[in-house]
Amino acid sequence: MHVCGSTVTLVPLHHKAETAMCVDLREYHVMPHDAAGAPVDSAGFMLRHPQNQNGDVLLSGRSEDEAKEWIRVLAAAPNQDQPPRITTEAPAEGAATPRSPQTSSLLLPLPGWVLDAASHYPADANVLLENNKLSLAWYRLHFAQTSHANFLGENVNEKGEHVVISVMRSGERRIRAIVWTTASVTPLEIATTKKFKSFKRDLKTVLLEFDPQGLGKKHSKFRNVTGSRVANALVRIEDALFPRQLAVTVLFARADQQYSSQILGNSVVLDSSNEDVDAQGDQTGSSDGIAAFKDFLSLLGTEVELNGWDGYAGQLDTSAAARTGKTSYFTTVGATDIMFHVAPLIPGSQIRRAVRLKANIAAIVFLESANTSVQLDLIMSSRTCTILAVAPSPSVPGAYICQTARRREATGHSCLPSATAYPAGHPSLAGALLASLVNGIHSALRRFPVLVRELSNVRRAVYESLVMAVSTSSPGFELGPSSGNPVDVASMRVLAPIIGANKSGARGRADDACRFVQNVRITGWDIWDNMVYFADVRGLHTHNVLQSVSASRTLVSGAISSFRIVRSLGVVIFRGGVGKRAAKTSIQYAYLSSIGPAVTHTLDKTKSATCFDMLVTKGGTAMLAVAVKSTIRIFEWVHGLFVLSTTLKLEQRPIRVSFFSSGRLSLVLPSGFIVIHPVTGKYCKLLAEPQAEDEIAIGDNAQTTELDLDEPSSHVLITSRFSSVLIDADSGRSAHSIMPHISWIRAPHRIATLGPHVIGISGASIEVRLACSGAFMQATDLPQPIVALVSTGDSLFLASASGKTKSATVYQVYLAPTLLPIATRLAPDVAGLIDHICIDSVIA
Repeated sequence: MHVCGSTVTLVPLHHKAETAMCVDLREYHVMPHDAAGAPVDSAGFMLRHPQNQNGDVLLSGRSEDEAKEWIRVLAAAPNQDQPPRITTEAPAEGAATPRSPQTSSLLLPLPGWVLDAASHYPADANVLLENNKLSLAWYRLHFAQTSHANFLGENVNEKGEHVVISVMRSGERRIRAIVWTTASVTPLEIATTKKFKSFKRDLKTVLLEFDPQGLGKKHSKFRNVTGSRVANALVRIEDALFPRQLAVTVLFARADQQYSSQILGNSVVLDSSNEDVDAQGDQTGSSDGIAAFKDFLSLLGTEVELNGWDGYAGQLDTSAAARTGKTSYFTTVGATDIMFHVAPLIPGSQIRRAVRLKANIAAIVFLESANTSVQLDLIMSSRTCTILAVAPSPSVPGAYICQTARRREATGHSCLPSATAYPAGHPSLAGALLASLVNGIHSALRRFPVLVRELSNVRRAVYESLVMAVSTSSPGFELGPSSGNPVDVASMRVLAPIIGANKSGARGRADDACRFVQNVRITGWDIWDNMVYFADVRGLHTHNVLQSVSASRTLVSGAISSFRIVRSLGVVIFRGGVGKRAAKTSIQYAYLSSIGPAVTHTLDKTKSATCFDMLVTKGGTAMLAVAVKSTIRIFEWVHGLFVLSTTLKLEQRPIRVSFFSSGRLSLVLPSGFIVIHPVTGKYCKLLAEPQAEDEIAIGDNAQTTELDLDEPSSHVLITSRFSSVLIDADSGRSAHSIMPHISWIRAPHRIATLGPHVIGISGASIEVRLACSGAFMQATDLPQPIVALVSTGDSLFLASASGKTKSATVYQVYLAPTLLPIATRLAPDVAGLIDHICIDSVIA
């Protein structure tokens, strides 16, 4: 990267120094590679903001010509007093460039709503559809027309609710299940050591592992329903989670309009032979504003004649009477049909329009001027959850400014990233806008209480009708034996396959991975000072990343179960032994700058330690916490040595201990989760809510993870078994009324964060969720077992297929550049040591 004054260097993604271009362009510069710093396979260019070198991509192009086109667009912005200068010479580094101008808010604040900052958006913003049906519609994808069993549980709790659990085998040692409750539909997969014997035994295994309502002891009371009509009902319930049809409001606001009553009075006649008039026969706005609105409508979708329209109409009148207008706009996003209710095209008064539009849960408002802020209170009902405002950019010709707003109760979703230009006619603009809108709706269906109650009531009614039909032995609701018979799939109605179901959806498999070290069980990995450090059953080793593996040097001999490098101290902390032997060894540390064999030191009274964690505060204080039986021993770094400073005595033996960035300790105890001050011993319990549903059962994988949502370290994600609950870091209370925040498909043994994502690492796959909403993004299968090694902030390192007789492979997981295809890919790095897994980037 080269920055000098207003000159920047444009570097190809597949970086070669001789192909760099220098561009005279203020407020922008170029990154030569993706956020992880690794070369990529695809050719192209990307520009990032100079004040945030690892931040959002501003612009990107797939070719040099496209990059130059972007430059011409940007050069037309104000304060560009000279044309772009292209040269092959790289300028000197070091000069800072001014920040991009901030935009004002397009939407006025409303009670109970959260506004995202208005910003420009890049053309290739990789806004992916969340909760992809290809990945989560399990009953239609995996169960229907495959041998499986459905079990019905009646009156399983004090509320008298019913539950359905579908069970099948996805492999000889894996059980796939769907738990259908009134509150949610949860797919999950469980590893088992037992071969298939009966569906009833698999049901018992599922309830022992995933038991949201204490059903484990009631498994014998579940009845096996083999009738095909039960399966058909379950398909309908599942389809409701992935709406195939949406009606979206579209409004037009003139430059002098601020309130809904004014905006609803606008009318636009799209026929150029007619004048554009409002509901009272007045001119709707400037000709430029009307033309821009028409262009925006054409970008959103295709204009269709409503008379005789046989597609999804969104309750618009398709008869010759044309009571809702003669034309409208229609489009498809993924598998979702969207009919736009364009308010200026609907005849009638403001009140009539408001009544018709209030039924929609999402709205788009196009502002004639970005200097105007509007309030959309009249077009919103209790069901409205997402609003998107769009206006022509006042500073970048041919670009748009956008802003999103959502209900406070509806947790965040992946909206478009902040950037500085977006050509108004670029086709990916509509895709990014609508994908963000659909994501907001999908998130609201799972989080917004009003919509959640609607779906819950529908599911409750379906389950009650199932119980009634089974009790009366209605046709299609026949019962099977207690051991569990498969569903009569031959009698099921023919299900239309999901479009693209023959593809893997958001799931990839790494079959062509290159090996890192042969016949080695990798237990730890880190990178520091241009050196790779890794641990295995033979010891702790290091080698230069540009040298071969055979040049590795052993620092510490003997099996190492885990280690942690403290970069500011130049020290490695480790625990010897593997498996049961690790529990009998002490915590040790060694100096990485040692000449020859490392000099090791043993921490006093740390034998039989269960876990440890390290923190270096902003003030430079280094603290090490070691859990030994029912005590926590706190060590501080003093004059080159770890010295015991505090011992905290507990009533229970901690399962896991970790430092928060604030300096407090997070402890997982058999009785719950607590946060404790390492010096004073003052503590508070997390999830200390009076409601029973706020408590989370403690599993072997229980852990806490800090998240940066509203601000750094603002929230904590508590994980146990298959569930993660989001809580506020200050209050220790659950952040949302709808819980859990995440229901994992496979129980993760380690949680890591990467950009806006939360990654759950299980024994066979990595599962990627959006941190703010818990929405499913993608999953990648890897050879078993998977061991999480280290998270470096912009990368996550994993070991796969690491065992006594297996060859280990180390993977680096990082965010994919935005212009790459939406897919998981593998590519060896320069040294051939690591495989790279790109996670599809969703910049929030």
